[in-house]
Amino acid sequence: MSLLPAFLMFLGMLQPFNVVLLNQTEIVTEDRNVVMRDIADISALPPELRAKVANMQILQLPPGSDSFELSERQLAALVRRRVPALHVHYSNGGGHMLRVSVAPGPDAQSGDTNTLCYSLAAAVMGGAIIQRGDVTESACDGRKGPRAVYFDRRHMVLRANGDLNAGTFLGNVRIPAKPVVDRGTDLVFRFRQGPVAVERHVRTIQAGRSGERLFVQAQDGTVMSVPYMASSDDVAGSE
Repeated sequence: MSLLPAFLMFLGMLQPFNVVLLNQTEIVTEDRNVVMRDIADISALPPELRAKVANMQILQLPPGSDSFELSERQLAALVRRRVPALHVHYSNGGGHMLRVSVAPGPDAQSGDTNTLCYSLAAAVMGGAIIQRGDVTESACDGRKGPRAVYFDRRHMVLRANGDLNAGTFLGNVRIPAKPVVDRGTDLVFRFRQGPVAVERHVRTIQAGRSGERLFVQAQDGTVMSVPYMASSDDVAGSE
């Protein structure tokens, strides 16, 4: 047994560490590897432990296969095998079947044979959402970049896998077409009632795209669902 699982098992004897399998029917991977953050809600773990297990490989697609199925129970067993200290809870009772598959590249979906890759135009912090303004087009030239970014399936966005420098090669990835606001972002909510315009400072409690509604929390604790329209001054609004 490696030192990390042994250490986590020791900690688990002192206190339980709970994770919940995400409620999903399919796990899509771009590099045939499925890591902890792809399959489980690890937000309840202590920050240091969460950072250690987030990128831990749980399973890998078998060679020559583009997809396979397993149950939640089987997936939970794989998680416990990697980190015995974790208490794994099911979203759907354990018998629910999950399909693991490899994501087709953009050229395979569109029929376009000109593969397009991207590099970072400026430095970004770890966990930041990668948007159109953050990247420049780059020739692929058969290169394979490091696993610089990952797909956040919960919020359907691409995020930086650690602090990244300008010029970092991202490879053949999908960049969201519409601007995205991240969870925990401060916005100004503007709404109009007759001739009166009111502004409230709010904070997002979920990620969302421009043109969609998202939940925000006001300074008094009130939670609201508001439309978000990306602008230069970060405004959510309602008429």
